[in-house]
Amino acid sequence: MLFSKWIRERDKYTCITCGNPGNHAGHYIEKSISNPLGYFSEVGVNCQCVRCNLYQSGTKDKYALALERIHGFGILQLLEEERKKVFKPTREWYEKKIKFYGGGK
Repeated sequence: MLFSKWIRERDKYTCITCGNPGNHAGHYIEKSISNPLGYFSEVGVNCQCVRCNLYQSGTKDKYALALERIHGFGILQLLEEERKKVFKPTREWYEKKIKFYGGGK
């Protein structure tokens, strides 16, 4: 997926929670098809290694601390508010995302 690749490249393939090499795009807030704002959150999605993302269920405590260290206090509340928003994307919205993250060059 374009967004996943973009995240991993942005984060230089380094896990946000342990610092080891990573090849996953881990979501702090669980993915939701009903609200793609969280799915495509450039703040709430970061590179993670397979161990942290899958085997340790995202390591949410370390993920939260890393997000606050990077983005400051209050970022977790903002992500939670974003998750609760009702958003119905249009075709154009998806097309913009695809173009931005490297598709349709």
